[in-house]
Amino acid sequence: GVVRTTALLYGRGTAMAGGRSSMATILGIEPEREPELAAAHPLEAGTFLSPGGALSGEPEVFLASPMARKLRVGVGDALSFVVQTPEGAVNSLDGVVCGIFEKGAPWYDNALYLSLPTAQQLFAWPGDATSVKIMLRDGNEAAARRARPRIASLVDATRFPNLASHDRVRVETF
Repeated sequence: GVVRTTALLYGRGTAMAGGRSSMATILGIEPEREPELAAAHPLEAGTFLSPGGALSGEPEVFLASPMARKLRVGVGDALSFVVQTPEGAVNSLDGVVCGIFEKGAPWYDNALYLSLPTAQQLFAWPGDATSVKIMLRDGNEAAARRARPRIASLVDATRFPNLASHDRVRVETF
């Protein structure tokens, strides 16, 4: 009953514009596979991430209104990011604001979205993700409970020989 899957890369870093900076929750997504996410983030200005995730050749950034106000940026403005990679190196990347959303939930105040390939480049994690969302045809709670054991058996850590011993694979319903 799987309708689609989509990868997500979650990380933390610093967003900067001009002389201002803010801690940021950085989410790398596949925008063309996230229609529900786009609908759940009401636009204040601009647009959601484009399928390619690049505006005039620059990586697009879709960010929360409180962060936009804090950094004093609007649609078309440049942002820079600095993160620590999983190996401990420091990486940076520049992007352009494509849209600003007003979620009205404090845990989104420092959130920003990039395309998955852009986030993978930023965090030096090519081809990797921190989560995979699985959308079921029957999206109710009972269907999720029924699907969970089967999905868990498919993602059993023993089936992934490249996982380090400290890595965890977990199946959660949402």
